[in-house]
Amino acid sequence: MVGAIVTAVVIFFRNRRGNRVVVSRVLQSPQVRVSERLRSSLEIRYKGNSVETIVLNRLRVTNTGTATIESMEFKLVLSSVEGSLEYFEVEVLDPLNKTNVQKQDKSFTVSRPFLNPKRAYKEEVLQLNIFSNTAVAYFIIGGGKGWYSKFEERSRSEQDSLRYLKRSGLAFAILFTAYTGLELFASFTGDTRLSAEILLRIEVVMVALLAIILGFAFIKVKGLGD
Repeated sequence: MVGAIVTAVVIFFRNRRGNRVVVSRVLQSPQVRVSERLRSSLEIRYKGNSVETIVLNRLRVTNTGTATIESMEFKLVLSSVEGSLEYFEVEVLDPLNKTNVQKQDKSFTVSRPFLNPKRAYKEEVLQLNIFSNTAVAYFIIGGGKGWYSKFEERSRSEQDSLRYLKRSGLAFAILFTAYTGLELFASFTGDTRLSAEILLRIEVVMVALLAIILGFAFIKVKGLGD
């Protein structure tokens, strides 16, 4: 029974593999505004002009697929959450210095000759710092042969959930190993009574862990389809 469930889980995740560029917002700072009391001694300037507010958005760009994406290019369109978007600037942090950014009116295009998969090249993560006068929302446009792009919000709670999912998967792997070992022990020694009791308890815990893992997987896949 357990073997069949494990096989189904492996096939499920294998079928979900694909090449995609994921742009994740990992930080949006509070709006910084200079108070009236400090304006005589503190000033924020943009292109030589004094501005009242500034907001930082930090985005991460990763290839979450399994193969290198050639000629990667996508566009991010900005829209203000409140008020009007009067200015924005983009800073790129690329470990290989191969990313090019072309700024347009309320949008910018990011291009790179290639982007390796993160699971094989963990250091190849691009970071975009966007400075603007107001909080903004993003709409992504981009894709090519064998890949597509997606924008997502990555809150701290979601990151904690993903860490919890990884730990659940590790616990399941340990329990599965113990389960297999006990089955082999029972077959060699003939002590089926004690082993059966232990195996039953392990099965209950494994089913609970599988329910957690599949629940997270369903939420993740549902998010990819949105």
